[in-house]
Amino acid sequence: MQGSFDRVAWWLGPRVWSSQDVIDLRDDDFVSASTSIPKLDVRQVVRDDAVVLEVLGEIDLANAAQLQASFDHVLRDEQTVLVIDLGGVTFLGSIALSVLLETHGRAGPGGMRVASLSSAARRVIEVSALDQVLSIYPTVELALGADIVER
Repeated sequence: MQGSFDRVAWWLGPRVWSSQDVIDLRDDDFVSASTSIPKLDVRQVVRDDAVVLEVLGEIDLANAAQLQASFDHVLRDEQTVLVIDLGGVTFLGSIALSVLLETHGRAGPGGMRVASLSSAARRVIEVSALDQVLSIYPTVELALGADIVER
């Protein structure tokens, strides 16, 4: 036990630390760190036979379930085309790619379109090569006007 404490004391600096100091350091400095969930808003607009979901904010592991629930709600109606507007996304984590890919598979051909990629979203989607899989449009209007593929 003494050997492992010596390594901890060396790592923390030249001061001689007691086990109580290590506990106090952990309690005061590490536990109080902020762990807030990134803000994510999803706004829905119905347009003829399509639903546009405008996604705003950060998408990561902490709020991916919220995004998935929004997509699932729209996909309950099998005749609805889902247009996902990512123009307001400031961070797109890898979990968001999984959500987009899973939703694309469930929506079927022409059932899901991605539009207005922010620079943050574009970079991640292009690096992952999902731009070769997803139907991506420069604007929501172009996504809405695209021919609907029979499903």
